[in-house]
Amino acid sequence: MQKTRFAKATIQYNTAPVWKRFLAYLLDLILVNLIVSLPFRNYFKDFSISSLVLKSTDTGLFLVSIFVTVALILYFSILELKTGQTLGKMIFSIRAVSLLGKSMNFSQAFLRNLTKPFPIVLLVDVAYMFFRGGNQRLFEVFSRTAVVEKEMKFK
Repeated sequence: MQKTRFAKATIQYNTAPVWKRFLAYLLDLILVNLIVSLPFRNYFKDFSISSLVLKSTDTGLFLVSIFVTVALILYFSILELKTGQTLGKMIFSIRAVSLLGKSMNFSQAFLRNLTKPFPIVLLVDVAYMFFRGGNQRLFEVFSRTAVVEKEMKFK
């Protein structure tokens, strides 16, 4: 049980285990990739690995990459803002919450999910959680959010 103290409230919460967080994220990635990549399946048929390397300046590919990045950030941010949960989090009964003693706002949801489309940055974000010894990624610390198993209790 974690406790966070603020001037007017103390919040108690059970942090979600890393394995639940990982599986929820993996499920979300699979779902988002299926949904987002379907409209572009004919576009990707024309590319092979060698053509992607040779045509790395292709404007269409750049625009698709930007679209996928924005869609991924918005998927996580909007669902967590509105419900505290993505589809993966719903299945594993975990949720993202604000540690400020009120509902999560858009800046918190956006900031905590900013690293998700960028594997190397996400790796650093997650590594912070293991090196620090807590259960918050670096960008969760910045956004003052956490992933919990049960509802928080305010005192």
